[in-house]
Amino acid sequence: AKAVRTAMDEGERLLAAGTVTPDVVLRARAERASGEQSRAAAVRDRDAARRMVNLLLDRPVDTPVELAGDDALP
Repeated sequence: AKAVRTAMDEGERLLAAGTVTPDVVLRARAERASGEQSRAAAVRDRDAARRMVNLLLDRPVDTPVELAGDDALP
């Protein structure tokens, strides 16, 4: 996210200086929007998975789900 923001800032600075065309800034904005959409989808998927785990364990769907660390794996 920070790299995309930096690319947008740099593109806008270069656009203001007249050294790049507007498509550079538009491309960075599109990449940022795509990343935001991907993050939102991942959060929705995570929340749905937590609800499903609770449903399968016959618990209230809003019960916190604790994840085991990698060291807990055989």
